[in-house]
Amino acid sequence: MGIFSFLMHKKPDILKEMGFVNDQDGIIYRYAREKEGWDIHLNNSKQAILEALEIYKPTTTAILGSGWLLDIPLEELSRTCSKIYLYDIIHPTQIKHKVSKYPNIEIIECDITGGAIQKAWEEVQLWKSEGKSIDLKKIPGNGFKPLHQTDMIVSLNILNQLDILICDYLLDNTALTEDEITNLRLDLQQKHISSLQQQSFCIISDIEEITTEIDSKATAVRPLVIAPLPQTLYKKEWEWQFDSSGSYYDGKRVTFNVVALF
Repeated sequence: MGIFSFLMHKKPDILKEMGFVNDQDGIIYRYAREKEGWDIHLNNSKQAILEALEIYKPTTTAILGSGWLLDIPLEELSRTCSKIYLYDIIHPTQIKHKVSKYPNIEIIECDITGGAIQKAWEEVQLWKSEGKSIDLKKIPGNGFKPLHQTDMIVSLNILNQLDILICDYLLDNTALTEDEITNLRLDLQQKHISSLQQQSFCIISDIEEITTEIDSKATAVRPLVIAPLPQTLYKKEWEWQFDSSGSYYDGKRVTFNVVALF
């Protein structure tokens, strides 16, 4: 059995080991705790998608990072488009059931990076079993490649998320440096952006993280997207009140600056 076949056979275990299962569960739990702040962001995301639909008038649309569908205007999409493809690495069982009533919506489970998850896992296995140096050139993948032709692709709150679990897994399991990880992060983000520009697209992503100390009110800003963003005719910006309780970072509130480009 080749390593690719082994990965596909062991997919649930590998995704759990790399944190994808817990990460998806964590999203819905945090939404339940932070609903008021999140709903503003989610509604802004939906509105940006609807505006992109009005401009591009696609008949087929792909949504990358569909997850729990919290930020997707599903009813409007279903009425407007003849076909909608929802792409994610894992689709919750509840979501599979929910979309089954829509005959023009198809769920597709795949690695949106175009192979980086598999390659990162392979490199770590070789590092652990044979002591081979990590070949970072093998990891970034080819960017997103749609399984079906579409008129518009929406990268939905996923650009900043593409690299996090992959890079954390590499940092935790290898001797890679922070500089090496930063270069990989940049490469993953750049390939994702480039792969979208073959057709009409809409990118929605948090691009900066602002942390505020609950006690002292001191703030710090950290960039989340380090790849250059494309120039587009339309741009919208807003704040996402991500965590108000200080539970995500101990004693700190977290806000994201978000951008929508289409």
